[in-house]
Amino acid sequence: MGKGTIKTKAMTMAVAMSMVAGLCPSTVFAANSEVVAKVQDGTYTGKAKCTPNEDQDFDEYDLSVDVTIENGVIKSIGNISGNGAEDNVSYITKAANGTKSKTGVVKQIIDANGTDSIDTVSMATCSSNAIVDAVNNALENATKKVEITVDTTVLSNAIASAEALKDKEADYTAESWSNMQEKLTAAKNALTAKDQATVDAAAKALTDAMDALEPKTPEVQKEVYVLMNIPYADFYKADGVTGADTVSSATKQKTRASLASGSYHVNSDGSDITGVTFPVKISDASVLEKYTQVTDESEVTITTNIKGKENTVTYKGQDALFESASYSYYTLSDTPSYYKEATVNEDGSLSFSEVKGEEPTTLINAKTEFSTSSRYGDYQLDITSDDLKNVNTVYGVVVSTKEGSSYGLRHVENIWKKTKLAWSTGFVTESHGNTLDSKDYAAMMGQTINKVTYYTDRGIYEIPMEQQVAKKFDGEVSVADVSVKSEKTAITVSGLPNDFEEEYKIDGIDEDAYSVEIKSDGKTTTRTINFKKALAKGRYTVTLSDKNGNYVPISTTFNVYTETMPVKYNEDDKNPAVVKNDDVEEEEFQTYLKNITSVTVNGKEYAASGKKEVKLIKKEDGKLDLEQDVFKDAKAGDAFAVTIAEDGYQPYTFTYKVPGEDSGYSYVYVGMSWAEYWANEGVYNAGNIEASDVKDSRDEYDKGAFDTVTRATTNHGLHRGSYQCTAVIYDTDGKEYLDFAAGIAVQAFGYHNREYSEALKTQVDKLMHTSNLFYNEPITSAAKRVLKASRMERVFFTNSGTEAIEGALKAAKKYAYTRDGHAGHEIIAMNHSFHGRSLGALSVTGNKHYQEPFEPLIPGIRFAEFNQLDSVKALINERTCAIIFETVQGEGGIYPATEEFMQGVKALCEEHDILLILDEIQCGMGRTGEMFAWQHYGVKPDIMTSAKALGCGVPVGAFLMTQHVADRSLAPGDHGTTYGGNPFVGAAVDKVLEMMERDHITDHVKQVAPYLEEKLEKLVEKYDFLTARRGMGLMQGLVSTKPVGQIAAKALEEGLIVITAGSDVIRFVPPLIIEKKHVDEMISRLERVLDNE
Repeated sequence: MGKGTIKTKAMTMAVAMSMVAGLCPSTVFAANSEVVAKVQDGTYTGKAKCTPNEDQDFDEYDLSVDVTIENGVIKSIGNISGNGAEDNVSYITKAANGTKSKTGVVKQIIDANGTDSIDTVSMATCSSNAIVDAVNNALENATKKVEITVDTTVLSNAIASAEALKDKEADYTAESWSNMQEKLTAAKNALTAKDQATVDAAAKALTDAMDALEPKTPEVQKEVYVLMNIPYADFYKADGVTGADTVSSATKQKTRASLASGSYHVNSDGSDITGVTFPVKISDASVLEKYTQVTDESEVTITTNIKGKENTVTYKGQDALFESASYSYYTLSDTPSYYKEATVNEDGSLSFSEVKGEEPTTLINAKTEFSTSSRYGDYQLDITSDDLKNVNTVYGVVVSTKEGSSYGLRHVENIWKKTKLAWSTGFVTESHGNTLDSKDYAAMMGQTINKVTYYTDRGIYEIPMEQQVAKKFDGEVSVADVSVKSEKTAITVSGLPNDFEEEYKIDGIDEDAYSVEIKSDGKTTTRTINFKKALAKGRYTVTLSDKNGNYVPISTTFNVYTETMPVKYNEDDKNPAVVKNDDVEEEEFQTYLKNITSVTVNGKEYAASGKKEVKLIKKEDGKLDLEQDVFKDAKAGDAFAVTIAEDGYQPYTFTYKVPGEDSGYSYVYVGMSWAEYWANEGVYNAGNIEASDVKDSRDEYDKGAFDTVTRATTNHGLHRGSYQCTAVIYDTDGKEYLDFAAGIAVQAFGYHNREYSEALKTQVDKLMHTSNLFYNEPITSAAKRVLKASRMERVFFTNSGTEAIEGALKAAKKYAYTRDGHAGHEIIAMNHSFHGRSLGALSVTGNKHYQEPFEPLIPGIRFAEFNQLDSVKALINERTCAIIFETVQGEGGIYPATEEFMQGVKALCEEHDILLILDEIQCGMGRTGEMFAWQHYGVKPDIMTSAKALGCGVPVGAFLMTQHVADRSLAPGDHGTTYGGNPFVGAAVDKVLEMMERDHITDHVKQVAPYLEEKLEKLVEKYDFLTARRGMGLMQGLVSTKPVGQIAAKALEEGLIVITAGSDVIRFVPPLIIEKKHVDEMISRLERVLDNE
């Protein structure tokens, strides 16, 4: 049989088509879903003839089916049978159930809920038609539902009458009006009811509700004045303020005390300041029915404890609004001189007008003092005025700019002691333990304040002014400490905006006594202070300003030190003290003791003066105060590395070791040569005393493996802290290797750094692990240091760089989920990138070689071309939540990002609210000459990852983010780690960052790196198979047309460790403490390899 299709047609057309097409004849009646819907529930039997056409060889037979209807839908078709020959059964079955390529007619009918347009099954066409005809027969003869006619005339008339009252709401009480509206809604729903009783009941209920409408009494309708708790956003909205959030406070005492006068808070624990308590005019007092009323009998008792002093205050009557719900009110008996007028919105909420009534008083004699630094935020404005002195309560303050913007200030966070105003724009993010809200004030930067408006209990005051709010930026300036004999020092700057015009000023030095020289070669810029006169020892402040005044100045200090050290350790651990050094006058010694600025013990710094002074060294005699907490629980054998800092001198470090019981040994002083002494200490090249005519990173001449006794201070020679180590490592056979791989960019300080080792040993003896349920001191200190170095705001410590990437990806996805309310976002990564080998990190690694064995990876990752901005633009869509790449691609072949690419991607991220994730695991931690490579470009990421040199051999990583991202991404419970951030790795990270800052490692890299680049460039010129050098700082690569793996293996035979990057790059990532002599030795050994290629 051929394939056929059943159509609903007129009788004559159906017969004609059946004859022409040679199909088995079928019935004219066809049931669509509307026909089925009219059939009463039940099972109906239908019959039809299965008649062959002239080409078919079987006898006509009868076929019957049972059709079950439920709720107007064909539920099933069964009991299909025919009374013909036995071999008809297979055709009936095929027609009913179908074949692999064709759906049976039973399923088609049930799916369509009718027989209209049903396709027959090939090789069972007549049986298909017969089943369809039988179903039609059953439906045609089935019992039909009885249609009920419902009269809605009365109900429609009642609805029309109710709707005619829509403008009369104000004439009736809220309760009776609400009841009528409820019955009106029910009446409209009843219009479609199928029974008369429901329709009649709805009509009666609505009529009764209209009859029960209760007119308002004249007393209820009159206007009233109240004191009302208004949320900040509602209070300031009429002043053109676009946002003013509740103040979230960790200082839970001050929010509930007199400092917050004029405000109110909802939470009784003091964790917030919600808004302003202010006079309000209510035109219709009935709107107050749903809000909390405070009366003369109301009272709230609040107990605070500020600075150890407990104070209990009971607020009665209207004062009880201080701790009450938003829109709570107290009815005033008199009309206030000024007020806001409330309006009821369509949704029943309230909105408030500008302040009406009394005209503002202009304080033309008020004095203003504006500062771009403050303990309370990024900017502070202090106002001095006799009128404001008489104010008891400040309700609110609006700062207006000539650009047309207005900014509402909040109590405690922005309004402090009435006349001190401060706000954050995102740079100072915390004050007194409280996280500051900056999003509503960031736009003020670059604008000019022209008016400040005070709303007080004594009236409204306006203070006219003209004050530019210079922009803040993520920039940093540092100046290297110098000797009094130095003629110059280096300035390091990062993060300057493109239109910033540099201008330097040094406080305490006459302007004609120095000059600042700025040189640029198009890629890098160097800045040098040249001193025209000898400097006096001491600390000086350098301020970097923008000549145009568009940006806030940034400043730093540097120490000008004398080579003289007035003190020395007495080497008496039983009575430890610093005593007068030889050839130093008593007066200088005593002056030194009195002016010590800080004392650092085992990496923790303690102030030696001021409010937070800890007297670790007694100023009268130089003795260590062993009763201080840091020493008093020490056990015999515990060692304490003590560093004294004072302006005008270099830091002085000594080790105090808690003595044990006297032993049978005697200790004597022995005369030894320097070579003998340092050889016994395992120092590399200890016997080499050859001097060099090349200055080191401290602008001093290298005296070989050690310095002369005239410079025997802890920050010189082999005892320079970070430089007390080597770039040499040995194998088990004692063979020496010059390491230019540093454990794949891990060993920033090389090997055998005793200060670092002692810090770890000390921590092992104290505490190794507590779990992530508690804070621990070392990781807290480490967190502060890494945030300072990175200029980020939040950090999460992990166990590796790969884990840091995982955390960064999760944070980005959660940020987008929080923003959009759904998951399913995408991340753009770069081809030839490498981010790790866990499933998430591998998913954003742009290298199929690493990915293929582990597919499928996580979805939603799209790959662009590194340093090709257009390829990134082409991938951005509404699902993109983050863009991730290495600032300098490492495994991909040592490719630094171009400035155009960095700036362009950052602009795209800001335009589309996409997070920029920079992987600084290999290129960060000082390797490029800045603490993190992105600081060369001034492009701050939203999220950053770090590892490798972060722990210098200890397994630790971290992902860092801005406060903006932290507030909108990972919450407690979203991410965790058992070992991450434990005390042991905290001590390691803390010590690494302390040494890097103290010993100016980035300055050292900036001096050594150009020399390494120069030597590598000469190799490219010398060898044809070396085609290019590329990289930044001490992260360099040579491109080779010969197998780089083979070159690295042969270099190992020559005692040189180098590694590869990709398939054609020799990678150089040496310890950051290498000197030029190490570069020379590396080149010598590498040339011996290359000469044989």
